Amino acid sequence: MTDKTSAKAVKEEIKTEPAADANKPQYDKAELLAIFDEMIFQGEYQEEVTIKGKLKVTFRARSANDITAISRELDGSKFELMATITEQRAFLNLIYSMIAYAGKNYEKVEIKERREMIGKLPAVVIGALSEALVKFDQKMDAACREGEANF
Repeated sequence: MTDKTSAKAVKEEIKTEPAADANKPQYDKAELLAIFDEMIFQGEYQEEVTIKGKLKVTFRARSANDITAISRELDGSKFELMATITEQRAFLNLIYSMIAYAGKNYEKVEIKERREMIGKLPAVVIGALSEALVKFDQKMDAACREGEANF
């Protein structure tokens, strides 16, 4: 076997490896159905996630009231850039979804106080929290799709 053949074989292996992962479901069907059931029958879903292997945070699925409050606040603001609106929506989603942070429970804390607490965090932490919330929301979406398909 020549070096070119070996390199080509390695290259082919690398190309085919992601395709195999692409066919694998991202979430377990039973887990998604359990999440869907909890949302339907309990009216809410909460999940603790670990960010960067250290920081424990609990998110909850936002309610229709939460979404309406976020939209109203954005409608009442005078932003000049679309990026600012997107950034503010992500920040508000975090405020309404994060109910525990680093061992402290904020579930019963008023939104105004949560906003102040979260607003004091470093921007890089907010970025990591926002990324984790996006993944949480994607999981909620997948649970709803799976639940609807099996309802």
